[in-house]
Amino acid sequence: MVDAIRSSGAEPIFVRQPMTTKHSSDHPHGRPDPLLTYEAEVEWIRDNLKERGWVSSIEALMLVHRALLKVFDRVAVRRQVVVIDDVAIVDRDLSFFASYVHLTGRKCCLARALADAIVPLAERKRRRMISIEQAGVQVSSVAARGRRANP
Repeated sequence: MVDAIRSSGAEPIFVRQPMTTKHSSDHPHGRPDPLLTYEAEVEWIRDNLKERGWVSSIEALMLVHRALLKVFDRVAVRRQVVVIDDVAIVDRDLSFFASYVHLTGRKCCLARALADAIVPLAERKRRRMISIEQAGVQVSSVAARGRRANP
């Protein structure tokens, strides 16, 4: 995926999407518990698995989600991809959750983080394009002068 994006001339940006089991109708306690930070909830689920030997389907999904984020993080480091950590953003205000994965409309923090990541990438690309265009103009004018000098 990273190669495909870069081969098109764009730069990938990864967003670490949070989730919670606390809004689910599949919650094993039959009602949502108080919201926890992402890592605290993962730890809570792991503890329940150790104690009971089982977890609900939504809790199992969250453990899989955590494992996927670990892979995601390793790929981002290895491939030098910019990462927006929306997990950390949501952890600062858990009221952003509208469902187990959907966020409320008040969630402008993610938009700001995306802009903060995209603007420098776009500016770097713009500067590179200007440099390439200027170099092309310089090469073209040297070539044109050379053709005129050697009829």
